[in-house]
Amino acid sequence: GAGEQREERVKLCSNAAECCLKLERWHEAAVLAADALRDDAAHAKSRLRRAKAALELGRREAAREDLEAIVKQGDSAQVKVAAGLLRPIREEMKIEREAAKRATTARAAAMLRGAGSIGNAGVYGGASARAGGGPGGLRAAMAQTPSARKFDALAPDSWANGLARKARHDWFIDCYRMRLDDDYAWGGCYLHGLYGKSAGQGGSITGDFLGFCKLAVRHGVTPQDGAWSWAELLQRAGGKDEHGRAPLQCAFEKSDAKEKYGSENVFSVMTGGRSLRATAEVVFGSGTQESLMGMSPPCRALFDRAAAFEAQEDEFYAEVGGREAWEGLASDLGEVGLGNGPGCSDDDDDDFDREDFGSYGFTEEEEEELLSQGVKPWDDDAHNVLAALRGGQEY
Repeated sequence: GAGEQREERVKLCSNAAECCLKLERWHEAAVLAADALRDDAAHAKSRLRRAKAALELGRREAAREDLEAIVKQGDSAQVKVAAGLLRPIREEMKIEREAAKRATTARAAAMLRGAGSIGNAGVYGGASARAGGGPGGLRAAMAQTPSARKFDALAPDSWANGLARKARHDWFIDCYRMRLDDDYAWGGCYLHGLYGKSAGQGGSITGDFLGFCKLAVRHGVTPQDGAWSWAELLQRAGGKDEHGRAPLQCAFEKSDAKEKYGSENVFSVMTGGRSLRATAEVVFGSGTQESLMGMSPPCRALFDRAAAFEAQEDEFYAEVGGREAWEGLASDLGEVGLGNGPGCSDDDDDDFDREDFGSYGFTEEEEEELLSQGVKPWDDDAHNVLAALRGGQEY
């Protein structure tokens, strides 16, 4: 019957997940374990296998959630293993919470002294204190300006005021893209999204952008007035230009923002304007110099789950356009399948050579050489730079 078929499907998916773990194919293991759990949410073995895959992928919060669920279920065969994996995770989280608490106290003290900094406290933290000379300085400053009566600069979605739907989509995508570059340049060389993938650090552009969108919804950054479409946004984000590249596959720096929008100043929100950097700080809940360390544990967990986007259930996508729209974006970016990367199919040999599928036509060694010179592999002149470094050899 249907019940027996479902039970057999759970066993097959779960066993396949275990095989992938042994082969160190972490993304595939996570997806297969998630498939098993869709049919049987109480299947402890599958949950444990998904947790193991998550740990290998660096998704600590997602792993913790699964491990704690196993412990609560009380499956004696799996509880001991889950508890053993949980112990170091909880110890690490305790240390990080204490460090975050000390950092928060220090930022609060800086704000009270009127000496906060954009990089450490964010535009609505240190900048507000400096602008107004004390706590709530930005609010106080705005209250004194005529624009305060017609434009609420502190509303998370105020950046969308006055923009048509298509312009909103473009601006939101550019907000994400510029944060990628800021995190690389000013965030301790924190590479994620396009930058992390091009540097060979794993992950996907789709998953990283999904995390950004989920955080934007959580923090009220996306407009709610009807002039917004997730489907159109994702089509725009993955749409190819005349060179065959999508916006999410192209870098976007401050100079690009100035050329496209005329200016980019994080303080412009004080006078009723908009800023890509300021909005990104609201999305992430932190400035670029803090990067991920400034994100709260719940936001970090959400970002981790989005990174493993193939393993998530349908409801995870509901508030950001639905699974189908995101699968379309992944397809547009060449990230279909189970984390094999652009240009690779599920039928590819496991012992592939990375030189065969470099995202921008470079080997891993060549990309590292370019990055050491301050040149990104996706820069227009990257091939010429490499040729010069290699004594005029053509690429």
